[in-house]
Amino acid sequence: MSVDRLLELLADRRRRHVLRTLADEPGETMTIRELRQSLCRDSDLSERQLQQELHHRHLPALSEVGLITVDDDVVRYRSDHRAERLLATIDAIT
Repeated sequence: MSVDRLLELLADRRRRHVLRTLADEPGETMTIRELRQSLCRDSDLSERQLQQELHHRHLPALSEVGLITVDDDVVRYRSDHRAERLLATIDAIT
């Protein structure tokens, strides 16, 4: 994955939330429902809107580059040192 692509993906706060949330979970896995509920706590969007965004935008984009895998309704984080360093940098400046 190119640095440009990684920056593009992590520019979206919801994608950053998904990756951070998964990384903090034991086994680095959650159901899509759990992820959606986690996003709802920090969003002004409805749960239905977030469901659509997860399914049609965020999960496919993260899966396409190998940062996550989605199997049925379970999402698993696939650790990437460059993504983690970039997330830490973003956290430090926000």
